[in-house]
Amino acid sequence: MKNKKTIGVILLASSLLVGQAQAASNTTALKQGSVFFGAAAVGAVAGGPVGFIIGAIAGGYLGEQIKTADELPAVNNALAETQHELMWTEQALVDSQQQLSSEVARNNELAETALDQLQLALLFTTGGSLLSEQDIDRLEQLSVFLTEHPQLSVRLDGYADPRGSAEFNQQLSEQRVASVQALLTAFKIESNRIETVSHGDSQAELSDNSDNYAMDRLVTVRLHRVPMADVVAQINP
Repeated sequence: MKNKKTIGVILLASSLLVGQAQAASNTTALKQGSVFFGAAAVGAVAGGPVGFIIGAIAGGYLGEQIKTADELPAVNNALAETQHELMWTEQALVDSQQQLSSEVARNNELAETALDQLQLALLFTTGGSLLSEQDIDRLEQLSVFLTEHPQLSVRLDGYADPRGSAEFNQQLSEQRVASVQALLTAFKIESNRIETVSHGDSQAELSDNSDNYAMDRLVTVRLHRVPMADVVAQINP
């Protein structure tokens, strides 16, 4: 009687599984049904109804393993697509960084051009080294600008017209530069941000025209950028 019940359970399970397998539309479902039925049948033969249940559980586990194995190619494809997208994103980042570097370089060039246009020319009287009231005001405004922009420094170039001896004109150009330097220092500009060069009459134009001489008696003021390490040192002495 017990064997008949066991056979009946097996046939019932077989018919249900066969129906499920026929209704499934993919290979994975057929594989899972076959494993479930095989494991259940073996369990039933080995241990009756209890063996059938154990076999069914084992069959279900194996079926899930088969399903996982069948889904692995799709997972690998998704992973490959993700890696491709990651490579594309990294390349886009590199391109953006290169573009940013180009923009920074371009902005630096424009900044240097702007600094060149901020050049001042301070004129002096014949044989003199005193600054005019107008030039003092201009240097005060420049000092405010330099204080607000610690990344900038200044270069002073002094000149003299060709009249007089070369030694006298050299000393005169030095005095003119010293006058400008002293005023900038009085306006709280650090001395290490001020570069001075005196040219005497070495670059003067030889001419009898007094207007040309006037343009030789001057100190030019040029701004330029200080290396970042020097800026930090100035802020944190």
